[in-house]
Parts: sequence; C-alpha cells; structure tokens
Amino acid sequence: MKNMDDIINNDLLSHLKFYFDRIYEKKLDLEIEGVNGFNPKSQFVEGKVVNACSLVYELMSDDSQQRVQVGRKLTEIIDLMAQREYETWGILNCIIALHRLNSKKLLNEVVSESSLALFKRKLDWRTFVNTDDLGLINKPTNYYGVAFGIAKYRELLGFETENWSDRLLEKLLHHVDLYSGEFSFMDETEGHGRFDRYSILIPGEICSMLYDTGCNIPQKLITMLKKSCSIFLQLSNIEGKGFSYGRSIGAYGDSATMEVLSIGALLGILTKNEMELAYNFCYRSMERFCSFWINKKISSLNMWNDGRKTDDYRNKNRILGENLSLPLQYIHSYEYWKSIGFSKTEPLKKLDKFKNLLPIYSKFEFSSNIYSRNLYIIRDRDHVITIPFINGSEKYYRETPYLPIPNEFDVFTTSANSVHPNLIPKLILNNGIEAMPIVYYENIKDNINYENNRELIIECNLSKLAQLGENSPREFDGIKATIIYEVKPNTLKCRIILDFDYVEICNLKKIEMEFATFSNNIELENEKTLFKSGSVKSLIVLGLDRVFIDQNLKNGEYSTPVGQLNTLLKFEKETFNLENKSMEIEWIINYQ
Repeated sequence: MKNMDDIINNDLLSHLKFYFDRIYEKKLDLEIEGVNGFNPKSQFVEGKVVNACSLVYELMSDDSQQRVQVGRKLTEIIDLMAQREYETWGILNCIIALHRLNSKKLLNEVVSESSLALFKRKLDWRTFVNTDDLGLINKPTNYYGVAFGIAKYRELLGFETENWSDRLLEKLLHHVDLYSGEFSFMDETEGHGRFDRYSILIPGEICSMLYDTGCNIPQKLITMLKKSCSIFLQLSNIEGKGFSYGRSIGAYGDSATMEVLSIGALLGILTKNEMELAYNFCYRSMERFCSFWINKKISSLNMWNDGRKTDDYRNKNRILGENLSLPLQYIHSYEYWKSIGFSKTEPLKKLDKFKNLLPIYSKFEFSSNIYSRNLYIIRDRDHVITIPFINGSEKYYRETPYLPIPNEFDVFTTSANSVHPNLIPKLILNNGIEAMPIVYYENIKDNINYENNRELIIECNLSKLAQLGENSPREFDGIKATIIYEVKPNTLKCRIILDFDYVEICNLKKIEMEFATFSNNIELENEKTLFKSGSVKSLIVLGLDRVFIDQNLKNGEYSTPVGQLNTLLKFEKETFNLENKSMEIEWIINYQ
C-alpha cells in the first residue's frame, strides 16, 4: 500500500509540474475545461501561480541543467504575475512564496528587482483592513488571519518594520474572546453564530503561519487548535471524507482535515493514539483528493462536472487557482508529517483500533451567548453524521447546508447555495410571509442512553421562528417550535412541534417540506417511502402529505459538492385544525 511519500511524489508533484509547464507555455491564454485560467473572476489565481510554480522549482534537485531551465521559466512567469493585481488570499499565497524562496536563498535567482519592487507595493494587508481601527473592509472575520499572515511575511521580507502583525493577531483573538469565550471556536460573524468549516479550520491556519514564521504560539490558539483537532478526530473515517456542512465544503471540507490535524500533530497536542488516528485520516484524505477530486483524464480538479456543484464562491472561473492551491495545502501539511517521521508509515485498512477514542455520540458547544450553537457528531459503524445547530447569518442562514439536519457525504448531502426546506418545514402564511424553525435555538438539551439501544436524544426550543426573504434573519414571533431528535443505530427520527401563540393557525396557507437523496428506485407504502437502491433505505413522514416525487433529477438545482442527487420527495399541508393551537410533524429515516 502507498504511504504519503508515494502520493506526494507520484501524484501531487506531478500535478503541479503539469500546470507549471502549461502556465509557461500558454501564459494568460491558458484554458482548462473551456475556462480561461486568468479570467476576470479567477479570484486569487496570480498568487497561487507564484506559490505553486515556485514550489516546483524549489523541490527540483540542485545543480541540474533542467533546474536552470526551470528557473528561467519561473522568472518569466513571476515577471508576468507581478504585473497583475492581487487581493487577500492571492496576496498571502504570493508573499508566502517570496518568503520561502528567500529563506532558501533562491529569491534573487528567480525574482527580478523590478518584480520585487512591484510585489512590495502590491502585497499589502491594508488593501482590506482599515489602519485607523484595524477593522476589516467588507470581509468576514476569518480574514484577520489572512491579514496577520501578510503583515508577518512583509516584516520578515523587510517590506515594513512596524510590527502590525501582533496587533492584527490581537484583533483576531479579541474577536474570539468577545463572541465565543470559553468555547474557543471562532464565529465568522460578530456574534451571530456562523460556526462552519472555517471556524474549525482557522486555528490550524494561524498556528501553522506562526510556526512557519518562527513565532511563539499563544496559549489561546493552542486551546483553539485542540478543540478543532477534537472535531476532526471525531470525523475520522476510512474514506477520507471531511467537513460536511456549511459553505466551501467538498474538496476543501476534505483538505481542512490535513491542515488542522497535521499542525496539531507537529505541535505535540495529540496523544500517541490520536496522532496515529490523525495520520491515517489525513492519508485517506490525501488519497481521496487524488482519486476522487482529481480527474486524471483531463488532468484537472473536478468540483463542477458530473453532477458536482460548489457554492458561488468556488465557481468554475477559479479552476486554475483551485488546481494549484489544494495540492499546495496537502504538500504543506505533508511536510509536517514528514518532519515528525510519519510520512513513510503504511496506513491502516480499518480504524477499529481507535474505537475508544471515537464515541458513538459527541457534542461540541460553539457558543451560548443569547442563543445556543452546538454541533453533534454521530458515529454509526462506517457512517459519520453531523447535525449542526448554528446560524449561517447574512444570506447563509436560510440555505440548506446550514439547516439543523443530518449531513454526511454520499448519504445526507445538500445542494450548495440552495434554499430547500430539506427535512425542516417552511411555513407560508396567507399574507405571503415565509418562516422556518431555524436560527433562534434556545436551551438545547441532550441525553445519551447507552442502555436503551445506544440512543441519543436532542431537544431544542425556539421561542420564535426566522422569517425568510431578507439577507439576514428576522425574528418572527407568535409561533414557537421544538425540535426533538431521537438517534439510534440505522435510524434518525425527528419531531418538530409547532405551538401557535398569537398567530392563529388559520393564518397558515401552507406548510412545505422536502427530502432529496442519492437513493432511488422507490416503492410507496402509505406514509412510508422505501428506497431499493442507496444508503437511505426508507423515509416516513407524518403530519404532512406526500405531494410530489421526482426520480430523475438533472444536474443543476439538486447537484451537490460530491454529485447529483437522484430522488426528490415533496410534502405539504394546506388544511389545518382550527381547534388546536399546536401541530406536530415527524420524519423517520432508516439508513444502511
């Protein structure tokens, strides 16, 4: 079986060398899958080109004729890229490459004086941070990490002498203290509760930059990194599938595994068994990247074809940059594993030996300021299922990947940027208002009963619903909700109880809910839908009527990061009992 060394040398470096040659040959006319690599929407690509192409040069053997030729080509590429404009992540990628070249005494070999002068002017964190109060300019808070990195590398390269990096790092840590406090997870918003992939990833990124630049790592960040490592360890699986809910998942949900666990291992915050588990999970993530995400027939990453779909942020205009940055992430993390002597280790075929590290059910608290923000991870044999109770904030609060529903790649996967009421009902009133029991989660209680068939019960109360239709959630009073999950092996059961306070039930026009799945070939039995093919075997819905079935979904609205969903079931209710002030909707999913 391969080890990490094999994958790096045989797959990832070959991939980057292929793109080095294509970039040199085609320059700004390079096309991949019919998309120009340097199109106006190819965000951050220039910095990623400098970073990836520089790495190819650095890793070549010394004193070879080929190395001299590659060095000349690299200089041409860098001179071309120096003429381009840069922003945020593009700046960070480029300045990381310059620092790496400089630390290996290669900078003057391949970067001309004129290009270096342009980089000194262009690669600046001030393009997205206000120096008066160090406030970010129209960026989510994870960009404090980007700003810190750029400032630190500018200082190391001698581009500036004033120590802005420390102040930017203090700003980041203050934000964590202000909006997360004791739980040590970073809210991407100012306290609204968007705890997604980046919230778990950012401690790994910041600790990695501090380590790479020779800085001391504050204890606060070590604590944050430990928490992040704990989540990724609980997500461990033999297929290398990573973070499964929220935005920017798919290939980046997988690579986050490597980024967090590798620096955690390097800094010694994992136990011996945790480190072994982390290595095996990281190896599988790297293997999955090469076998699933890279299509070797077209020598390109595939996040956009064959039923796969990303959110708008990682659209196909960015295809060149993504083909470079993801291998860079894996190679960077691999260097950590190599430095602690793991990269030649043959991975295990199963993770059974780590079962004492991996409880069946685990809970992670993100925040309990005004509302509760929790994540539950369910491990059922080979299944790793997440159920998040968070707020996407801004436009994300209403999107399907942020709903309090089960998530697992290839089993319970939702469509990026979609706003489907998947397993969570949407209430439509006669006046046109639409609302859902999301966002305002209070008093989340849970109970794990190992005696009673290993059952987990989660109960979440909402004293108000979230009104839809605007960019940010808006409180909708008058209807309360309770969401109760009962989780057992093979089975997920959810009861949603709606209590009508001063909004009369007769004001309801309709309640809608749906379920989209990879499973297909259905058979109907009253309220029960049986699936003869796929991991989901059956769905029972009570309290709503099944009104629509589509077993032939096409690429588009129901495409997910990992592929096309096959079957859509829609449920609704249009008549209501005026004598009751409450109603209940229940669904039960049995999976294999």
